[in-house]
Amino acid sequence: MKKPGNEKKSILIVEDEAAIGEFCHRVLSQHGFRVNIAGNGKVAQDMIERDEYGLLLVDIKMSVMDGLELYLWLNEQYP
Repeated sequence: MKKPGNEKKSILIVEDEAAIGEFCHRVLSQHGFRVNIAGNGKVAQDMIERDEYGLLLVDIKMSVMDGLELYLWLNEQYP
């Protein structure tokens, strides 16, 4: 059983440029966050449906599904 307050806060980075995603991951992990990276909005959708995140950092211009499309989907699925 987890003790309240001991859980790491979760962040999902949605970024199609690997170097930027890895840099954000490194910095945020050093500050105690649990960080996952999705390479596009479609991958992010699957991850959001499987896990809970306290913060999403989303690139706007991406292939497959861009940040605006992801935002609209989030707003519809999780108002």
